Amino acid sequence: MLPTRTSALRPVGWALATMALAGCEPTDSGSTPEATSFSENQLTTGRVVENSTACEVDAVCYLRIEFADTSIVAMYGTGERPPPPCSVSTEVSNTAFPLQQGDLVHVVISKCGADGYYLRRLTPATG
Repeated sequence: MLPTRTSALRPVGWALATMALAGCEPTDSGSTPEATSFSENQLTTGRVVENSTACEVDAVCYLRIEFADTSIVAMYGTGERPPPPCSVSTEVSNTAFPLQQGDLVHVVISKCGADGYYLRRLTPATG
């Protein structure tokens, strides 16, 4: 059974899916974390450039994340569309949904076949 996200207007079923970002524990250095170079399937740190929450309506949810060397779009929800073969956890989706432009995040991003990138792990970075 797929998780259901409820909005103020009505509940909307949505399949968690295509691209996943993953997170880690923040460092204890006391300094503000900065974006790192992107490496697939590895823990990286990036800044949210865009958060599309369109899976609440009829499209997909994704984060556009800027790293030190590139920008990646990673899916975290597919709305009412069928889920891709790579699943995204409810925890990742719930963490990604409220993020805003400029937020720093620790992520692990993987490819899901022809479906592109998805968020595997995600945690907000703290400074």
